[in-house]
Amino acid sequence: MTNLNQDFEEYLEESFNYIQFSNSFLKATNQSSKNTIDFKTPIKKITYDLEEIESRLETCVKSNYQLLISQLQETDNNSQHLQKALVPNLDYIELSYNRLNNHVLGPYERATKLQLALNKIHQTNTLLRSFLNFSSLILQAQTFDIQKILVQEIDFKKSATHDLVLKISNLTIVHQQIELGLSSDDLSKIQLVQQANTDFVSPQKLLLVKRVNELVIKLMELNYTQISGLQEQLLSLISSLYALSPSQLFVTIDNIIKSKSSLSTQILSKSITSIKDFKSNLESCTGSHMKTIIFFENQILKACNGSDKGIAASDGNLTSLGAPLSMSRSSKTFSSSGSTFMNSSNALSKFLHYYNKANTDVRASTLLFIFWQQIAKMFQHEFEINMKRGGPVGKTLVQSQSTISNTFEKVLSQEVPDYYSDKGDIIALMKSTVSGSKTV
Repeated sequence: MTNLNQDFEEYLEESFNYIQFSNSFLKATNQSSKNTIDFKTPIKKITYDLEEIESRLETCVKSNYQLLISQLQETDNNSQHLQKALVPNLDYIELSYNRLNNHVLGPYERATKLQLALNKIHQTNTLLRSFLNFSSLILQAQTFDIQKILVQEIDFKKSATHDLVLKISNLTIVHQQIELGLSSDDLSKIQLVQQANTDFVSPQKLLLVKRVNELVIKLMELNYTQISGLQEQLLSLISSLYALSPSQLFVTIDNIIKSKSSLSTQILSKSITSIKDFKSNLESCTGSHMKTIIFFENQILKACNGSDKGIAASDGNLTSLGAPLSMSRSSKTFSSSGSTFMNSSNALSKFLHYYNKANTDVRASTLLFIFWQQIAKMFQHEFEINMKRGGPVGKTLVQSQSTISNTFEKVLSQEVPDYYSDKGDIIALMKSTVSGSKTV
């Protein structure tokens, strides 16, 4: 049997590759100078090798049949012996596996499937409940006559306006809850929810924002005496506007400050041609428009229930006012439920952040500073124009610079509340408008 593989060792090597072998075989049996390939000769060679191998196998079997039969019998005996030895162990293993499958694996698989089904049922139930709540909120929002809210005549002295503000507060709460529902990815993907948001929720919200903004502006157009008696309504409207559209509240704050500072500048500018009236005009500004801005800023702070944080500091944190504001900070937002919508100190911080980002010359820390900053820019402009014109007015202004500067310091020291950490900055700012220093 030792010569059985002779001449065929190459076929038995582990690295044998029949494709490479066939390629080499074809090259060896064909001449490169010919345009045709001879396949017959290689096939004959391979056929001869196959016949030779079969012949050798037949000869080997005939010569060693007793040994082969003995080995086959021995193999069969070994197989039977192994089977007899392994059967009990295999039966025990099978029994153990069946017990494990019946008592552990099977129940676990069934429990897993039930858990998966339960989760899907729970998700479906949660989604249906969310949709039911959303539908209920839509129905609540539809009970408010938005057109009546839009056209109702405003007179803050009448109870009808008080009721209107209350309706706006309640409708704002509904829209907040709707917005919270729409923040859910699953609920917002429902087609009916998307359609309700497009056809009803968003249009009503836009109209409501417009109306609340109009009311805040109209209320802030009142004088200080009038507006100070409407604290609850202002608190409610500020809260509603911030809840519905923070960006619109920021625009409104900016517009109100610009309006009040412009009116104050007009009053002060009249004194340029009549310096003897400057002090009384300045006191008029601090007694009306400045107090209104302070009141407005305090109401934004108090719009958050129980807020006692103070005016936003220049670094965006909060500093203690150091003194109580003119009104209790424990006032609740004007709504039937007593709920609040906003962290007002955070609202002020955000507004100041955006304002300082757009006005990089000086960092404002309060609305009152912004109010005087805008007055300073406009008043200095008017003051310098009249000085450059010369004549009696210009001469009087040159002679009165010190008087005006001292008047600013005296009046503002008395009128600006001490709890404003930027009080000194405000005084220095206004004095610089007549001293030739660059106004911020």
